[in-house]
Amino acid sequence: MCVIRLYQTTDQKALLELIDLNTPQYFALAERTDFERYLQKEREDYFVLEKDGATVGCGGINYEESGATAVLSWGMIHPQYHGQGLGTLVCKHRLQHIRKKTDIKRVVVRTSQHAQRFYHKMGFQTKKVENHYWGEDLHLHYMEIEL
Repeated sequence: MCVIRLYQTTDQKALLELIDLNTPQYFALAERTDFERYLQKEREDYFVLEKDGATVGCGGINYEESGATAVLSWGMIHPQYHGQGLGTLVCKHRLQHIRKKTDIKRVVVRTSQHAQRFYHKMGFQTKKVENHYWGEDLHLHYMEIEL
């Protein structure tokens, strides 16, 4: 059984283990420190996915100062559970959460070429690509969806 709930500070250790498991395929090694700082100081709405009591995924939302744009941030799933629809579950949960805020008109995600296809299936469109942005062979795909 899957449960999506709000992040608690006691989740930090499990989430750092998740990013480690997804590095270097989905994240550059240097991003771990950024993720830790994000969890401690920059997170706004952040969710944890549990399956049968184990932490298997997470993903957040930040809001641009303009008030009209939400940004999907730091989404990841335990590699053992890739391809089982859990990423879709977390992404849809975040989009539903955003849609409750009537002032948000656009959602952005900054991802790599490895997750670009996933977000495209969710309705996002690539607006720009920057090679080697996250690290060697990890290219930025800046994607958007209008609500």
